[in-house]
Amino acid sequence: MNSPCKILIFEENQIIVFGLKKIIQSFCSEAKIHDVQDFKEILQLLNKEAFDLLIIGKELTHFSIEILIKSLEVSHQDIKTIFLYTINQDNFTLPSNLNLSFYDRSTNVKYLTNLIGNFFTENTKIRNGKKKDIQFLSLSSREIQIAKLLLMGYGNLEIAAELSIKNSTVSTYKKRIFNKLKVTNVVQLAQVFKEDDDVLKEF
Repeated sequence: MNSPCKILIFEENQIIVFGLKKIIQSFCSEAKIHDVQDFKEILQLLNKEAFDLLIIGKELTHFSIEILIKSLEVSHQDIKTIFLYTINQDNFTLPSNLNLSFYDRSTNVKYLTNLIGNFFTENTKIRNGKKKDIQFLSLSSREIQIAKLLLMGYGNLEIAAELSIKNSTVSTYKKRIFNKLKVTNVVQLAQVFKEDDDVLKEF
């Protein structure tokens, strides 16, 4: 990046904030990090400044998540947003043009480190030297689940029945998966996953 990246963290546990800052600074010592504990302050900062990465650790209400998504959709489509907890994504209309990722708070540190590292480099390598396709790190656990079913030959209707969700919801997830992995069909999706057989094993 040509200029220090700007990162916004929303988390009330200061131990977690400290850990996130350490991970971020290991990739970019000059990163400008703002940590806030008030949701209104997030919206105010997003309204005044441009951020590159938004990390949400403190759980938001359904209403707050909808407000945040609308705010991002209006003026912050380029920002990468990581939720460090899971939500029932089927209850929300998540625009496919937003870079949203959802991970359980228990996500292991190694994976989280690589996930954040994805933001700083176009060719992330994990510490043991094995190269990974950084695009996989942008997939949520739900997207990975649907990708697995697609690779097993399931169609949209079959996936909807398997996961007890709407067919339109499956279509939205499928479009988002394809956009994130820069593929246009299941054949290309299979080829991308084939390049790193370990990816599916991590979920």
